[in-house]
Formats: sequence, structure tokens, C-alpha cells
Amino acid sequence: MDQTFRDIATIVAEKCVNPLTQKSITPGLVERAMKEIHYSVKPGKSAKTQALQVIKLLQEKDAIPIERAQMRLKVEAPKGAGRKIRQQLEEIINTAESESYEDCYNFTFTVDPGKYRQVDEIVSKATRNKGALEVVDVCVTETDDE
Repeated sequence: MDQTFRDIATIVAEKCVNPLTQKSITPGLVERAMKEIHYSVKPGKSAKTQALQVIKLLQEKDAIPIERAQMRLKVEAPKGAGRKIRQQLEEIINTAESESYEDCYNFTFTVDPGKYRQVDEIVSKATRNKGALEVVDVCVTETDDE
């Protein structure tokens, strides 16, 4: 049980950032917050499933400033589909990082991990499965070496 508790805290720390600083959160901080909200491990569920529940609980109870880290994705598609994809993604994405229409359409952006499936469907439909969606970075955090 103690090992699972630590595993959950580690998964939460890997998937989340402090929204004020955009820096990663330590597993120790997550463990303390889990104890503060009196979280108990459920033996029948996987650590990852429980970690996603813990993130929601920590946000609801304001135990620590926490949010899911954004994903950095890159779309590669035929030139003609570029504008259509960009329009459809406009509502979903958080920040656009780069965009080019050279040999093909390339668009790099950050998005909430929960929207990945929606982005994938948009790219597939707009390109008739000729486009590609690549995960550039699973967890975008602010680095200390600026």
C-alpha cells in the first residue's frame, strides 16, 4: 500500500506542474498534499487511474497549486489542409509555437493532454488520414536554465 501511495504521487508529479511557475512538482509535495486531503489507496485500481483521480481531487480541494502539464504536438499535413486544420484547432490549443507551409503544412503547439484524441480526430478528418500527429513533448515544463 505504501509503495502504491508513492507510485501515485510520482505519477502525479510527472504529469503536473505548478500553474503559477510552470515548473514541475516534487513527489514529496504531492505525497504531503495527498495526506492532507486524506487520500486512501484503492487496492483494485491501477496507480495511473488513481493518479488521474488524485489530480482532480487536489485541484478541487486547493491542496496545492496544480494543473496537468501541457503536451507539445506537431501536425504534418498536405499544404491544402493547413488552413482548415488551423481553424478547427484554434479553439482547442493553448499556444501556437510555429507554423510553416513550405513542402507541407507543419504546425507545432501545446494542448491539454485530455484533448489529444480530439486533435487526432480533427487531423485525420481534415487530411483524410494523410496527415500525421506527433507527440513532441508529453510534459511541457519551464526549465531552470533560462
